[in-house]
Amino acid sequence: MYSTEGDLRLQYGGPDSTDIAVGADRISTTVRGISPFFIGRNGSTEQEAVSFWFTRRRIGTPWPQRIRTNLHIGAGVWPATDESLDKWAEEYMKVLGLIDGLAAGWYRPFADSESALLDYAAPTAFRTPLRSLEPYYCIPNHRWTRHLSGKRVAVVSSFADTIQSQVESAERIHAIWNSLREPNTVLSLTATWIPIRTYFPPEVALGDSTQWPDEIRNWDEAATYIVEAVKASGASIAIIGCGGLGMIIGGRLKALGISVVVMGGAIQVLFGIKGRRWEKHEVISKFWGPSWVWPKESETPRGSFQIEGGCYWKLGGSAPSTTPR
Repeated sequence: MYSTEGDLRLQYGGPDSTDIAVGADRISTTVRGISPFFIGRNGSTEQEAVSFWFTRRRIGTPWPQRIRTNLHIGAGVWPATDESLDKWAEEYMKVLGLIDGLAAGWYRPFADSESALLDYAAPTAFRTPLRSLEPYYCIPNHRWTRHLSGKRVAVVSSFADTIQSQVESAERIHAIWNSLREPNTVLSLTATWIPIRTYFPPEVALGDSTQWPDEIRNWDEAATYIVEAVKASGASIAIIGCGGLGMIIGGRLKALGISVVVMGGAIQVLFGIKGRRWEKHEVISKFWGPSWVWPKESETPRGSFQIEGGCYWKLGGSAPSTTPR
């Protein structure tokens, strides 16, 4: 079995390694000691959109069609009307004021605008590199997931059924990360994992079973639906993917006293689920082993190719996303 421990030690000696280690330790300290806590991350689509709203939309500039489409199709914020997107951006800004820490600056084209936005909306929140948030990049003592042992943890993802199959036994959980030292500090054997499924707008699902239930008519109702599901699960902590709704859901959960970590698309990596984005990744692809699986076909929307070339699935567009991770 391939082991990356030596590679990671070399990375810890590189120019960004101290930041990764310090950030990971800060996240771990927060998860261990503060309740409720909220650790987040801005996706590139969400960051561009909320910065546009804050700097230009509020003074009357129309939403650019490109941002409108990216939010709708790529991030699951629907419908893509002015009223809907304005409401989303306003709540997103408020949510930034609730975070304790954020993985920031990872997408270089938006790093400066993100920093300025956080200076205004979340001046007391600590900031870490993105890889500090992903425990498989860290040595065991710096993995925040080690502190999930014995807890009820909701896992909010469109891959809930695939995740459920990945955590069905202690042996399977252990096998996902057995290429790393102390694999159970990445994915705990004693946490109670509670997958909660999210869905896609009609324009992405294209009529299949991955579409939000008919009674859910917009992103706001979808976020409410997920918040209620997490509450009903009895979880004390939620790990969230969920595109453009992730931070919104996180803010609402923290207000209810439930702790949150928003991981974004990397949530599938944590549970040993393959995605074409990582198929040739210099680190993550080397973790792939017999216990790693592709998302279930039932969790692959017909329109998956519209989302960054289908990079989170086995099926989809002709090429995976080139957005760095």
